[in-house]
Order: sequence, then structure tokens, then C-alpha cells
Amino acid sequence: MMKGAGINITLNDATDVVCEKCGSRYFKEVYAVKKFSKLLIGADSDKIVPINVLACAECGHINKEFEVKESAKKEKPNNGLII
Repeated sequence: MMKGAGINITLNDATDVVCEKCGSRYFKEVYAVKKFSKLLIGADSDKIVPINVLACAECGHINKEFEVKESAKKEKPNNGLII
């Protein structure tokens, strides 16, 4: 039971998250991996950064709410054409 600011809640008050693909309630921790260029971060070598993500333990699907969010890609001027 969680208590705080006059609120008492239990796990029974929470909604189960299920796999969008197979409906399983069970997930396992996997990693997405990002690499930062040494030129971008001003270091001697590139930096590898693991990011924890939850994947379905049954089918391996990653729900949209668990996906690593990508920043909007910057559009090149002139649609990438060289003039």
C-alpha cells in the first residue's frame, strides 16, 4: 500500500499494461543502444549509451508507449537538393 498526502492506494487500483500484439501481461527488460559521435560530444572516442526498454516476455513486441522516442529529424533546405 502506498501512502502519501492522504492518499491510500494498492496495486488493485492500477490497470494492467498488456502487450499490444499478443495481450500478455509480462514484460522483460531489453536495451536500445545509441551511439554519440566523439565529434558531437567533444570526447576522445564515440560513446555507447544503453537505454532500458520493456519488451513482451511472450512475443518480444515493444508497445508504442515503451519505444525510445526519436527527435524530429531536421529537414534539409531545398528538400536535400544541391543547387
